[in-house]
Amino acid sequence: MLILLFILGHFIADYPFQSSEMVAKKKEGPAAVFQHVAIHLLTYVMLTIMSIILGLIEYDVLLVVYIFIICLIHLLTDLTKEKLNDHIEKRTDISKYQISMRLTLLYIVDQIIHIVSIVIFTIVLFDDFESKLSKLFNSIASGQPLDLNFQSKIIITLIILLINSYFSGHLIGKMLTEFRPTNKIIETTVEGKFTSSNTNLKYDGFNEKDIEKQLDQYVTKIEDDVKLNKKISLISDSPPKAGMWIGILERNLILILCVSNNLSSIGFLIAMKALTRFKQFDDKSFSEYYLIGTMLSIILGITAGFVMKFIWL
Repeated sequence: MLILLFILGHFIADYPFQSSEMVAKKKEGPAAVFQHVAIHLLTYVMLTIMSIILGLIEYDVLLVVYIFIICLIHLLTDLTKEKLNDHIEKRTDISKYQISMRLTLLYIVDQIIHIVSIVIFTIVLFDDFESKLSKLFNSIASGQPLDLNFQSKIIITLIILLINSYFSGHLIGKMLTEFRPTNKIIETTVEGKFTSSNTNLKYDGFNEKDIEKQLDQYVTKIEDDVKLNKKISLISDSPPKAGMWIGILERNLILILCVSNNLSSIGFLIAMKALTRFKQFDDKSFSEYYLIGTMLSIILGITAGFVMKFIWL
């Protein structure tokens, strides 16, 4: 139970309780890392107190030592990760794609270290968790239902939801950094009257900030020019957090469909999502980016669904 509570606390403090501003500040210096670890400390303390009150765990003076060690390891790991992130991002001898993949790998390794440290120090400081761990692996290998009480299943469910919502989303974002389209378009149609002797004008340099002023740059004053009416469709990207929430809802809906044995309905979900981006599929770079991201999201969502299903067998 203790190990599950602290893994839950880790994911709560690492994702919902960590803002994007704090993540950005980590690059500026260690102060934000200390702040982040302090949030972990408070989260662990609150979860421990609540668990003792609810009777999920018993009070032990070693809990204080345990929390301190876990937070210290988290601090050292994050400080090291930020230095490695900075070193990788500044490299010029490898491609941007290789940089992106190495940052993704570092992100995964960082989370593995945090989880493994919780597991190891639970074994070292508390009851014989090794026997329970061996039973878990035996159950998975044999395909037999896990021998878990209701409280443990609830905590594991929350952990899976956090991983599926946040960890998977950040993982996909890091993997697709170099695939993300750079062009920007507004989802409105702008009509502009142009006067020019060149009937083959191309309108390549527009952005969404000041359309009218930029259109005026193409107007000339020659009397015998041909007047043209052009419609320029510009598609703007969605609000910053919209994509994140669409991804969270998508993966968790896939999880629900998987648990309820309705995998065939995933096709309808993907079709509905595609309708919102239909106009952008003419852009090959966007369509490839969208396809890779959607497939990764489906794979991670289905994986989480099967794990959830196995837990509740």
